Amino acid sequence: RWTLIIVASLSAFLGAYLGAKWLQKVTIRSIQLAVSALLILLALGMIAGVL
Repeated sequence: RWTLIIVASLSAFLGAYLGAKWLQKVTIRSIQLAVSALLILLALGMIAGVL
């Protein structure tokens, strides 16, 4: 269980660091496109019965 806690904590810190670093370079349009693509992938996975 400690492995999971350590990996999750490191991932959270890395995500916060990279998010703060890239925040100024990301546009709202790119976020919209990324979310749209991920929703489509999720829908296709659910249709295929994978998720």
